Amino acid sequence: MTKRLVLASLVAVSAVVAGCGNGSGWSDARCRQEAQLVAVHASSMVRHFEGSAYPPDMAYFGLRGNFERFQHRQCDRAILGEALRKRLTPKRRATLLRILPAGLSQSVRRALNRPEPH
Repeated sequence: MTKRLVLASLVAVSAVVAGCGNGSGWSDARCRQEAQLVAVHASSMVRHFEGSAYPPDMAYFGLRGNFERFQHRQCDRAILGEALRKRLTPKRRATLLRILPAGLSQSVRRALNRPEPH
């Protein structure tokens, strides 16, 4: 009987901990980390698009993968917008929005339009 009680308690605690943070299963810190990775790839993608030695394909694949994880975990888009604003100048943000596929560009635009999280 005691083992069942301990097991039930562990399951309950796990469920509560999994729901902590921003409701995504990830803490805000983890969401910020993923947003930073998206921003790094975005910066690289724009830099390569603007004339670096090789095309921006690899940076795009990295951006897309990190963005999908960020979105899948339902992280607050304001966190992503903040990371992109810190990493990219307004001119580079405009370039990024122009070169991304339409659906991803719209999602990034919505993130950039969100007010910064507190």
